[in-house]
Amino acid sequence: MFTVIDAGEHGLRPLTVLSAVAAVVCVAAFVVRERYAGAPMLPLDLLRRPAFVGPNVAAGAMNLVVNGLLFVTTLFLQGVQHRGPVAAGVALLPMFVPLAFLAPVAGRLAARFGPRPPLIGGALVAALGAAGFALVQPASGYLALLPALAGIGIGAGLFTAPVVTAAMSAVPAERSGLASGINNTARQTGTALGVAMFGAVAGSTANPDSFVHGVHVLAGFGAAVWGGVTFVVASSLRRSSPTSTRSG
Repeated sequence: MFTVIDAGEHGLRPLTVLSAVAAVVCVAAFVVRERYAGAPMLPLDLLRRPAFVGPNVAAGAMNLVVNGLLFVTTLFLQGVQHRGPVAAGVALLPMFVPLAFLAPVAGRLAARFGPRPPLIGGALVAALGAAGFALVQPASGYLALLPALAGIGIGAGLFTAPVVTAAMSAVPAERSGLASGINNTARQTGTALGVAMFGAVAGSTANPDSFVHGVHVLAGFGAAVWGGVTFVVASSLRRSSPTSTRSG
């Protein structure tokens, strides 16, 4: 996190490079430790299962884009369009309301048809929502932002519950707690990276035109990431049989 934020603010100064090297060394040391530990926190054999790795990569990517765009949208609403905190929060409701209401619906869809269909559908809708941020300008009215917010909210709402289901169903029942913890860690890591990366790319709202240009770049990046998520999900998950059948 420090490397990304510092690089965005100061460029590749020696401290930034040193922190990047330290991060790589720490990750490598963690992998070596887990390989030889008697009771590893992250059993490395799980990383050889595409049906487990795919949903966790997708979960991290989801949070990276959703929360990264949420962060820069908040800056846009308050720093560029000078809305108050309450007005900015209300403006973000089209992102959060679908996310809250679609989560149980997506869970039922995953139980009936398997996690793959709602995951792919959610990723495609979210990709369109992310791309919609490319239409935003400093003086844009709220209607220009609304489709992008709604697309992200609907897509993430369809995606969140099935991606957890997919990760947990890829491991034996006795490892379900471990799978849930790894999935949550992937999502939280994606959030932290997303805020750092998107904030670094967008820059300061003191220059609205430059900030909005950064948002346009991030819109393309976000849409591309969601497209990659669609591919990862489609290739890593087999078509699942419904876990429930129609009664009567």
